[in-house]
Amino acid sequence: MDQTEHTMGSAATLYSRLETERFPFLQRARDCARQTIPALVPPAGHSNSSALYKPFQSTGARSVNNLSSKLLLALVPPTRAFFRLRLADKLMLELQPGEQSELEVALTNMERRIMSEVERLSIRPVLFEALRQLVVAGNTLIHIDADKASVFSFEQFVVRRDHEGNMLNIVVKEQIDPEMLPEDVREVIPPVPEDSANPKCVDLYTHVYREGKRWCVYQECRGVRFNEAHYGERKCPWIAVRWTSVDRENYGRSHCDEYIGDLLACEAMSRSLIRAAAIAAKVVFLVRPNGFTRASDLQEAQEGDFIDGQPEDITSVGVEKFHDFQYAKMVLDDIEKRLSFAFLLNSAVQRNGERVTAEEIRYLAQELEDTLGGVWSVLTRELLYPLVEVVMSNMIAVNKLPPLKGNVEPTIITGVDALGRSHELQRLDAFIGGALQAFGPQVLQYVNMSDYLRRRASGLDIDPSGLVKDEEQLAQEQQQAMAAQLAQKAAPAVAKGVVEASTGNLESSRTGAAMVNAGADTMAPGYGTI
Repeated sequence: MDQTEHTMGSAATLYSRLETERFPFLQRARDCARQTIPALVPPAGHSNSSALYKPFQSTGARSVNNLSSKLLLALVPPTRAFFRLRLADKLMLELQPGEQSELEVALTNMERRIMSEVERLSIRPVLFEALRQLVVAGNTLIHIDADKASVFSFEQFVVRRDHEGNMLNIVVKEQIDPEMLPEDVREVIPPVPEDSANPKCVDLYTHVYREGKRWCVYQECRGVRFNEAHYGERKCPWIAVRWTSVDRENYGRSHCDEYIGDLLACEAMSRSLIRAAAIAAKVVFLVRPNGFTRASDLQEAQEGDFIDGQPEDITSVGVEKFHDFQYAKMVLDDIEKRLSFAFLLNSAVQRNGERVTAEEIRYLAQELEDTLGGVWSVLTRELLYPLVEVVMSNMIAVNKLPPLKGNVEPTIITGVDALGRSHELQRLDAFIGGALQAFGPQVLQYVNMSDYLRRRASGLDIDPSGLVKDEEQLAQEQQQAMAAQLAQKAAPAVAKGVVEASTGNLESSRTGAAMVNAGADTMAPGYGTI
């Protein structure tokens, strides 16, 4: 363990320096959160006891949750793997046709095991929260270790990238109880001053930085460094994601930031209409001061009572603004309509049932691609691909997967190709159907049915082991069928020989009996017959 001061090389100093550059991006994120879900990016100085702003409309929150849910469904479908494992191209060329289908089955089984690990780590809820952060703040940070996954909001971390957008530094700031630190660290860190803003918590910094082709990570608390670790180039468990990629900028812009005008207008119009409706709903009666009717009689009267008075003495105060309210309501409806198209609120493709068909997911992915444009490429490069790499690395470390040594690479399937296996299955069926239509059933003699069935099972994400017969089993069954056929052909000849043999024995028996009888007839009288 290395004890250092707050020098330029410390994580605390680097965080403070990068925090200034993050400020304008964080301020825009807070403005967007205020109009949608304020708890996602709370205002500066917020604590657990602080009250958050309460919007006058739910359109913003519903828009964020709706778009995040649809993104999660399209990026990580619940019934299929969101990636494919492929063998390196140079190794694929060395495989025989039969070996290729066997490899597809093995890779499919490996994908299934990785998806089981993803479900075990409960990454799907973490991804949903990360997507909400991306939609509102445009930036988020995900940490994946061997036991769990967690997400950090935009106000908890700073980053630094190169001119191409590659990550160079990540510094995370957390406030934790000192009791959560390792015992040897608690013994050497300076005590927390009593006049501190929160004397019961200490600032814990986690610094992740690139060193050549590997990642270095260490934690720092009050100048003390500990928990140092190193990871491969594609195996870093800290994943910083942006909604959009802007050249030469360390942070991305959010989806809400692009539509902040409509969000602000929707909030303002909703607030005005709600207040105006409350004013219009208030009922106040006026009584003529010198009139015959007394206000006290009106207040004390019950339903159905009779009192003395004149109708002209009483009048009610009303807001004659109905047409103005109608115009404001039309403007608000137009704003909500634009937000509905921007956040896909008007989509009714996905049903409320538990099961969603592949066609619905495909249509949803197409709609998201048309609406969001290049967001898919950023999420693929900065979110899904590192996610699969880290999960695979953790599984290899605990012997849940065999060492791949760079021979197998994951390929993320997003956008319209989110159902890559079903697309390949359709192309495979189209090939067979077109061949049958063009050349007739005789074309099937040129098709390796065993290989075709294995590829079809792989396209449907089904393990063909025990379902599709292998070459050895087919050869054995063919031999048994030939033996049975030969036995069937030989049965009539054998039966005929048996009949002829039995008929010959009968004739011999009859001849022998006749000879015996003839001999008995020639014997002398007195001898008995045999």
